Amino acid sequence: MSATRLLLLCVAFICLSVLSDGAAVPPFLEQPDCHKYENNICLLHWAPVCGKNGQTYINECTLCMYIKKKKTPIFITKRDVC
Repeated sequence: MSATRLLLLCVAFICLSVLSDGAAVPPFLEQPDCHKYENNICLLHWAPVCGKNGQTYINECTLCMYIKKKKTPIFITKRDVC
């Protein structure tokens, strides 16, 4: 394969990756800092986080309480509504 064809193939692959709106790229995952909420009391201030499960939580604390209740890890995909 010539260098020109290889270069064109690489450019085409990059263009397709960008146009696929990131479907193949996993989202950035952040582990919630649940150690801050050991007292099991959450303030109900609005600071939404989106869990990897697609659920929006009021804030990181409510996500941590859900994790503790269900005994399953859930990562934060973004600090906003899902």
